[in-house]
Amino acid sequence: MYHKSEHDRWWFSDEISTMPGVVVPFFGAGLSVDPPSCLPKAIELTEKLMDRLFYHSEKIPFFFGKHPDVLSRQVPRLEHLISVATQTTAEAANLLKIFEDIPPNRNYQIIAEYLTTRRGWAITTNFDECVEKASNFTIPVHVFDPTEGRAHFVWGE
Repeated sequence: MYHKSEHDRWWFSDEISTMPGVVVPFFGAGLSVDPPSCLPKAIELTEKLMDRLFYHSEKIPFFFGKHPDVLSRQVPRLEHLISVATQTTAEAANLLKIFEDIPPNRNYQIIAEYLTTRRGWAITTNFDECVEKASNFTIPVHVFDPTEGRAHFVWGE
């Protein structure tokens, strides 16, 4: 069972509430491209994972390209690909370890500073912990698990 710490009480206190004009950053893989993070963009990472995990992976972009009016994408969504892959192979789960030791770049430092200063919220599709690292792990993290239909409270340790 999870018990709130003093930090949690401060972060989630009613002292600061959502107000009109408050910015909630929404970011993905593009934030990680600059050094020293140097991660690929989502489409590049998706293509690399497809090549690594799926036999005849070249057929997937072909199918998506053949039906752009229905799918409106060149490749599947990265998070969907990882979800399917991790349910079918242990190797896919190990591939997520590539995100463990990524150093935050300046983009992450700016977002972490904004979030800690304002006790703000952000939405991300990233698998790394760069924002948390840039804040020295002071930002609370909620991870939504679609299989359970609920969010888990996680500290980036």
